[in-house]
Amino acid sequence: VPNSEFTLREYERWGVPREKMVTIVPGVDSVFFHPEGKSRYLVEKYRLQNKQIIMTVGRLDERKGHDMVIRAMTQLTKRFPDVVYMIVGKGREEQRLKNLADNLKLQDHVIFTGFVADESLPDYYNLCDVFVLPNRETESHDQLKGDYEGFGVVFLEASACGKPVIAGKSGGSCEAVVDGITGLMVDPRSEDDIAHAIERILEDKSFAGRLGITGRNRAEKEFDWQHITRITESIL
Repeated sequence: VPNSEFTLREYERWGVPREKMVTIVPGVDSVFFHPEGKSRYLVEKYRLQNKQIIMTVGRLDERKGHDMVIRAMTQLTKRFPDVVYMIVGKGREEQRLKNLADNLKLQDHVIFTGFVADESLPDYYNLCDVFVLPNRETESHDQLKGDYEGFGVVFLEASACGKPVIAGKSGGSCEAVVDGITGLMVDPRSEDDIAHAIERILEDKSFAGRLGITGRNRAEKEFDWQHITRITESIL
């Protein structure tokens, strides 16, 4: 049971017959993750008053693309002086990312929250104006090597909270995000492409709102666990 058509094709390459596989994508609890106002506590904690907020939620691994968003921030801060980038999570890349933000003099625009418990995640998603995770492949993609996003459940969680999302054109993220409908797909190795996508969403509130509403509807209708449970029951 692969978690995306992308992953299914990978298993085919490794010799698993297609007829022995059924794709079941990860789901999202669309009751737990839902749109609501910004948490006053978190706004005060991170001093986010009057800020435009870009956010990534996930383990701090190279393939997640945090470094490219930080690089894109050098362009975005010139156009949006009030923009901040919140990095939610921990991981092996943390110190390297902090050093990068320091070297680019972005200390006032990049916030590292560290670990956030699952029960608090909806409050964090609802802080942001745009969710971005420009995932990429990080090594040779031959045989069993390589590191890539098999699907990207965080995109669904952000969509369920009514947020426009930005994903990298890599791995299975294209199944979690519908380009131009629930979010935007970008070249994960181009800081210009990432910056332009974020800029478009921050500038066009109407467009951002449509992406968020459509993403929320899709999360409810296609990815809620109740729907996915029925698919799993049919296989069993």
